[in-house]
Amino acid sequence: MPVPATTSGLYVNVETLVNNSNPALVPGWDINPWGSSALNWFNPSTPAGGVYVQRTGGGAVGNMPMGYVVDASSLYGNNSSVFGSGNNPWNLNASNYFGFRFTAADNQTHYGWGRMDVGPLETIRTIRELAYESTAGVGIPIAAIPEPS
Repeated sequence: MPVPATTSGLYVNVETLVNNSNPALVPGWDINPWGSSALNWFNPSTPAGGVYVQRTGGGAVGNMPMGYVVDASSLYGNNSSVFGSGNNPWNLNASNYFGFRFTAADNQTHYGWGRMDVGPLETIRTIRELAYESTAGVGIPIAAIPEPS
């Protein structure tokens, strides 16, 4: 899913994988990477307190290491991604992993992760993978593929 370099970006419903730059065309959207000059993250009003796992120590959305468990103990928010500095920086010309939580169709909180490939500029980005734990409230390690149910 290419993420347009616009102020709308890409709205994605994690369960259905419906995605579009117009949120009205993505009922129940869960994640929204966006930005015309940087990689920013917007979230719906639920769950309250943010959707994306922040980098170690808080602040920007982190490029989390494989194996990091996304669960209730993670620190969540929405913000920009920081490239090349500090804790859990995002990298150009690389695959970057992010964690998130969302309210699923069962009205419960679920945890997931995504892989976004970023090109030579932070405005060139594509979501390559999304996965989430189908059991509400259960964490998921980044880069883990849940067993099909």
